[in-house]
Amino acid sequence: MKCIKCGHILPEDSEFCQYCGTRLEQRVETPIEKPTEIHTAETGSTEALAGILETQIVEGRKAVEANRDVVDQHLYDPDYGFVPHKPIYTSGVDGEKQYLGSLRTVAGAPVTWVRRGSMGVDGIHGIVDIYDVYIPSGDLYRTLYLNMYSPINSTHPPVGFYIAPQSKNNALINSNGSAKNPVNVGNAVTKNKKASTENKTFKVLSWVLVILATVALVVALFQVYGLRQQNAEQLVQIDTLQGQVSELEKTVEKHKNTISSQTKTISNLKPKAETFDDICDSLSYGNIGAASKQFKVDESLVVVRKNEKDRKVTLTTNWSGEGTVSVSYSSGAATVDFDKDSWTSSVKLTIKPRSVGATVVTFS
Repeated sequence: MKCIKCGHILPEDSEFCQYCGTRLEQRVETPIEKPTEIHTAETGSTEALAGILETQIVEGRKAVEANRDVVDQHLYDPDYGFVPHKPIYTSGVDGEKQYLGSLRTVAGAPVTWVRRGSMGVDGIHGIVDIYDVYIPSGDLYRTLYLNMYSPINSTHPPVGFYIAPQSKNNALINSNGSAKNPVNVGNAVTKNKKASTENKTFKVLSWVLVILATVALVVALFQVYGLRQQNAEQLVQIDTLQGQVSELEKTVEKHKNTISSQTKTISNLKPKAETFDDICDSLSYGNIGAASKQFKVDESLVVVRKNEKDRKVTLTTNWSGEGTVSVSYSSGAATVDFDKDSWTSSVKLTIKPRSVGATVVTFS
């Protein structure tokens, strides 16, 4: 059987997907008549089952690792253990049994339990098991949700319970909550044997401690001798490393000076690059310097260097009657002064540079 949601291969009698929790629809397959095909199907089923088991082991380990950081997430939440998305984390099936066997009601009564089923929960790694917990009277006390995909067993009880101290004489609990060996037998004999064993153990431990102390002293002497030799070698290495550090510091200082010089050069080139871009933009306009044969300047592009004085160019107009020319600038890098304000043929104008940059002068 294959999960229609996550695609994992599952046992044929599965009701829920063990990986994503999706409820599965049972399918009835038509029996195959040919013996050879039946043999092939059985062989395939064995291989499929082995694949399923291997996949379950791998996915289980992934779930345990993914839950490592969330086992203590909802310990003090009132819904801890009572809702599927805030389960109690335990280590395997035995961990679930051990945890449930240690639970007591707030009145101190032991509990029994029945596993009702399991389910997949969004955001929870692994399957969440559902347990109905009963008090000695047989009444349902609580329904708990446990997740057995955890590296450790939880030691925190949900609201309405407490964890009973574990001891060797505690009764073992079945998965359905019934107790096995409820009466402790032979406690007196065990105590006598325990006392005798403790005396022998004390003597053995005393000799072991003496031997360990002697060995530790010898080891310490060898370590002191070895450390002295290591210290001498390390001092030589330190001197070598200090020389290397000194050379590297000189190299770093040299590179700092180079970087500073290059940064200054870049800073000086930046305004020139911006001016160059402005000039290129101006040249791309088209009829720069002449709107027609009757209205033009004798130099369409004028470059004034840094130490140059004012430059003169001629503006030509051919119309009958006098006229006045208006001027507009794209920037304040330069201004223009006319020798006279109106004319009928041409006039001289003076270009006065103000700052580094490019200015488009428009006459109308």
